[in-house]
Amino acid sequence: MKKKLALAVLAAASVFALSACSAKAETNFSANWLSDPSAVHDPSFYERLEYGLTFTPDEDSAFRMDIDADNSSYVTEVSAGPYVDEDSGTIYTDVYHLHTELTYSAVYTYTPAEGEAVEAAAFGGAHDTADSDADDPAKMVSDVYFRSKADGYNLEPLYSKTSYYSYSPAEINSPAVSLYNYTVEIEYADDGDTATVRYTDNWADLSEEECAAGEHLTKTKLLSAEERTFGGLQSSYTAIDANQLAFAARGIAFSTENATTLTVFGGNAHDMRVSISCKEIAEQHYAFTLDGQPMDADISTAQATFAMSSGGSQSGPARTAYYAQRAADGSNPYYCLPLRMDVPVGNAIGTITYTLKDASHTK
Repeated sequence: MKKKLALAVLAAASVFALSACSAKAETNFSANWLSDPSAVHDPSFYERLEYGLTFTPDEDSAFRMDIDADNSSYVTEVSAGPYVDEDSGTIYTDVYHLHTELTYSAVYTYTPAEGEAVEAAAFGGAHDTADSDADDPAKMVSDVYFRSKADGYNLEPLYSKTSYYSYSPAEINSPAVSLYNYTVEIEYADDGDTATVRYTDNWADLSEEECAAGEHLTKTKLLSAEERTFGGLQSSYTAIDANQLAFAARGIAFSTENATTLTVFGGNAHDMRVSISCKEIAEQHYAFTLDGQPMDADISTAQATFAMSSGGSQSGPARTAYYAQRAADGSNPYYCLPLRMDVPVGNAIGTITYTLKDASHTK
């Protein structure tokens, strides 16, 4: 499951082997997504961010991915409001709902050490046909509900659901590509300390013949869709859902002197650790639209590196994100926005860069 491209895109990554702690190392997030973080919570808060996608290939990789930028995007929407637990009927107030949609169209090309390039898979955009689901665009859609900073809470997750439709190279030395189609649903309890995970594999009932989607493309089933429960998520570090990570990191007081470690849960492991360190805080130039106004400015930016480990073992290359910082006078004109994110793609194919195009705080 670690090969899935959709998981690789949104997870924060590279790896440090972290030693166990005897006491919880807690991270207290600041509400830096608000124009006035000291307000702690705004019950009318709304934000929509839209990013453009570009891809930089790894020159040493036999696989190449060419993204159709006109038919690819990453959009996040977060709004404050209540959340109703459908099973218990419990109503939670002052909750954030974060909805994300990643869509990309691309062509995978495989070039062996000796031989000509082979088109391994082509999907989305001009390649998307009405009579086949094996060329639909790759897509990841997630919804996560979590506590705000109101009443002393600290972004504890309540519920998340993520649907994946993803294409991923099955091997590094062949043009084989796997197409996954599944959903992960997570219900949290005990202020995010316990998580029950349920999987829905949309390919589960397909025959071997039906799984053959093309010369190099195979509809691939999950290895296991068994329901699982994990506990003790909050025992060592502050725990959040994986879909919260880019948002929650806005609440970190970045410093080149210190790193922050979180437990980040995505349904696959109970002990995923993400260490977030700041390489530098410097003026960088960005151009995007903020609440309808074109911005073309030098912005104080924290360059943050996300390093991931699971069970003390490395879990992929480092991801980098660039966050706007509050001004020296404490004002927050850029809402500590994630202005850019560099995310390596699985199997060392290259790096997808997400660049902020538009930020809006009104519906």
